[in-house]
Amino acid sequence: MIYWARAKYVRLSPYKVNRVLKLIRGKTVEEAFNVLSVLRVKPRIQVSKVLKSALSNAGMLNHPEKMVIRYAYVGKGPYLKRIRPRAFGRADIYTRKMCHINIGIEEV
Repeated sequence: MIYWARAKYVRLSPYKVNRVLKLIRGKTVEEAFNVLSVLRVKPRIQVSKVLKSALSNAGMLNHPEKMVIRYAYVGKGPYLKRIRPRAFGRADIYTRKMCHINIGIEEV
């Protein structure tokens, strides 16, 4: 059975989160936590929280070595539109990206 965890509306770029998810996809949960502890990028904190939540949903917090990450993907969320003042009274619109992180784990 696959146990899911999802974090929605995370204020990180989907591209940056996907780079972290590629490193842990297909590994055991214990190996994934080891990889995430070494990384020095911002999305590792959110990804480790979602992974811990999936492990908790499975009821296997004490035995992470028995679980494998079967699915790990990120989806685009809505954009926050912001305005930056420019010269001559004009304004530029820039966007803040959000994403939805999904992780599914399964027992070996």
